[in-house]
Amino acid sequence: MNIEGAVMVELVVDTAGLPKACAIRSAEPSGYFEEAALNAAQKMRFIPGKINGAPVNTLVLLPFAFHLR
Repeated sequence: MNIEGAVMVELVVDTAGLPKACAIRSAEPSGYFEEAALNAAQKMRFIPGKINGAPVNTLVLLPFAFHLR
């Protein structure tokens, strides 16, 4: 089964740089890579966005591409 695809994950980076409210925005093809993309997104750490020097919650779209090697 040689399947490649892409998943877009939507999440909120909180003021500590942790991903919150991770959700699938789109997946092509559907039903193959969503779980892997969500697991990867939830393990990531970020530098939080800032307004006037203070960290704020930030909405982020995070693309994942799955290719065969």
